Amino acid sequence: MKKIFILALIIIYVYNVKSQEELSDEKIRKNFICYDLALAASKPDTVVGLNLRQQGYKEIPASIGTLYNLEFFNGMKNSIETISPEIGNLKKLRILNLRQNKISALPETFYNLKKLGELDLSRNNLSNINQPWNKLKSLRFLSLSSNKIDVIPKELIKLKKLSHVDLSSNKLIKLPDGIQKLKKLKALNASNNQLAEISNGILQNKSIEELMLDNNLVQELPDVFCQNSQIKILLLSNNKLKALPKSISYLSKLETLGLSNNQLTDFPEEFYKLKHLRTLIISGNLISEATLTKLKEKLPDTRIVFEKSL
Repeated sequence: MKKIFILALIIIYVYNVKSQEELSDEKIRKNFICYDLALAASKPDTVVGLNLRQQGYKEIPASIGTLYNLEFFNGMKNSIETISPEIGNLKKLRILNLRQNKISALPETFYNLKKLGELDLSRNNLSNINQPWNKLKSLRFLSLSSNKIDVIPKELIKLKKLSHVDLSSNKLIKLPDGIQKLKKLKALNASNNQLAEISNGILQNKSIEELMLDNNLVQELPDVFCQNSQIKILLLSNNKLKALPKSISYLSKLETLGLSNNQLTDFPEEFYKLKHLRTLIISGNLISEATLTKLKEKLPDTRIVFEKSL
């Protein structure tokens, strides 16, 4: 009787183990996402997504390279410092999120990820990124926000599919030339840097719709806005602007303009041609009552946000 009881326990145990394995397999096949690296590495052919968010990892180990079908990898909010060169084996990887880690360098093989379309490396410790970014030809979304980067390599300008780029909260003193060549660029965020000037190429780009340059050291905008500009949102608050260029009238699609905390006293006559402007933020400037009245009269459909500087 005792032997029968023990045998029954063994059968139940084996059945439960088998059921858990089948459940794990089914979960991976059904959802395409695994939440455990060891489990994923044991079944590499089935794993399309890997979510290791906030699990305390300090590195991306070599075993990542066995997941040759991986398309999505979320490793955000860990303490990752190093990335194994084996990551270059992920030929199908399309989305990579390594936000909020401690990464200071990327392996050379990282640039073998030729299908990578979305990359988030924000809130890390990157400083020198002078590497062959031009190899990531599929890249569309790139965030390098909140690092320690002071120079953007020219190789980034060769990524013709880029549509959204976030370079905010770094140590940039200038942006690379040739941004006008990025024909698919829709949004560029370079706020919270140390930019003293804006290159002509940025303002001449005919595809950008959102341009964020607030919290920099910009004293003057070049008078080169293009006639076919698509800019709808332009943020220039917390700079040192004393005047706006006449070519700002070319921003015929502009809807939101942030100019707070600059040194503006007036606006050129061309400015009043911005009939699609819905929100104008000019608090913290030296705007007179007469200029404010004129703004309200000439742009009656525009919501004007203005508070005098103390």
